[in-house]
Amino acid sequence: MEHHACQLLPGPLPQILWPLPQLPLARLGTARVHLWVACPDSLCEFISALKPVLSPEEKARASRYKSAKRRADFTVQIGLLRWLLSQYRTVAPADHKFTCGAHGKPELETSKGLAPLHFNLSHSDSLVLYAFTPAAAVGVDIERIRPMDDWEDIAGRFFTSGETAALRALSPEQRQDGFFNCWTRKEAILKATGAGITGGLDTVEVTLKPGDPARVLNLHGPQDSPNPWSLHHLSPAPGYVAALAYCGAPLELQCWSISPTILRRL
Repeated sequence: MEHHACQLLPGPLPQILWPLPQLPLARLGTARVHLWVACPDSLCEFISALKPVLSPEEKARASRYKSAKRRADFTVQIGLLRWLLSQYRTVAPADHKFTCGAHGKPELETSKGLAPLHFNLSHSDSLVLYAFTPAAAVGVDIERIRPMDDWEDIAGRFFTSGETAALRALSPEQRQDGFFNCWTRKEAILKATGAGITGGLDTVEVTLKPGDPARVLNLHGPQDSPNPWSLHHLSPAPGYVAALAYCGAPLELQCWSISPTILRRL
């Protein structure tokens, strides 16, 4: 991939914990989820190479951001999405076509001769997270962990009574992590269904105690299903927490980071 130098933004970048991939990639297969995390600030030198693969609508959306950083972040996020999709499909990054599901969730257009491929992405502060699998509709959410002085008000509005009680039972030192465990897990499930947070965060109840396995405790609404939900806790970088959700039996996860070194090898 062609790259162009640019000024990195000031300030420390997150220390991503996931390894770099071995190229070429291992086959995705029907029993795996591939997860990628990237820091757009560290990839700004590739903006000139990524911008041309965006669709006219995506370029127009980027131009509507008043902040130069927001424009750059969006360009990198969507350009990387298109580049990653091309690692799994014999389609050029600029040629991927998207459609909207029943609730507006972006999906790949069905193409003759190509197997289904589900994807989702999420971003928070300095990181963007992607998931890809042919197995099932997938949802991811990532959040930067930060102090929440109004956690009780937010929990009262969006969490179930059981989740709020579980959060109050945590020690003050655990409560911040517990809050974001809960939020990311609930949103990942709703994003997998396509409903997003408008589908009602209180229609999903999950575990949240730090150190306990991520599990779905109760569901009602569009995400209610006769099949079990699989929920995974993810730790891509210090100070961040993420979750992955899909309906069905647990799949093998492979987690990687995207660095300038990897992009220069393509």
